[in-house]
Amino acid sequence: MYTGARLKELAQLMVYDVKQDPKHGYYLNITDLNEEDDDEHIKAVKTNTSRRRIPLHPDLIKIGFLTYWEECKTQKHRQLFPLLKVDQHGKLSGNWSKWWSRYMRAEIGITAKSKVLHSFRHTFKDACREAGIGEEIHDSLTGHSGGGVGRVYCSEYSLEQLTKAIESLQFNTRLTETCNVEV
Repeated sequence: MYTGARLKELAQLMVYDVKQDPKHGYYLNITDLNEEDDDEHIKAVKTNTSRRRIPLHPDLIKIGFLTYWEECKTQKHRQLFPLLKVDQHGKLSGNWSKWWSRYMRAEIGITAKSKVLHSFRHTFKDACREAGIGEEIHDSLTGHSGGGVGRVYCSEYSLEQLTKAIESLQFNTRLTETCNVEV
């Protein structure tokens, strides 16, 4: 919800995919490229425009994401989410997606079949529109390719522009209250 990223993109993140820019703060580096001579983990992106930087929303930092990241580094985990295991289809995100669906329906009480984990990406896009963020920028944040011919000529948005956009997003805290997380 706070990144607009696809579940598969988040599941494959390595600890080294969390980056810090001295001027604009922390961000997730969504890519299919490995660093640190890491040939063991195969990463993928849906399209070329899916390679991108997503600044961390202040709420993620406030609830302890950077502390979690530091713990992963201290414990020498390579994966950012080391408890995720590959399912029978070879996907890191499959088991988590199934668990979330069961949890959402049984524990939270969201039973509409149209509400799935991917709905968080839709919530992110809605929040971008609500904040007045231009479609080109929220497409850049979510890894969508744009519709107009002019977008072909547009270079990547600066980290400063992306950070300003992310910082302008406001979310209803009901979800975080439901999950017993303070924001």
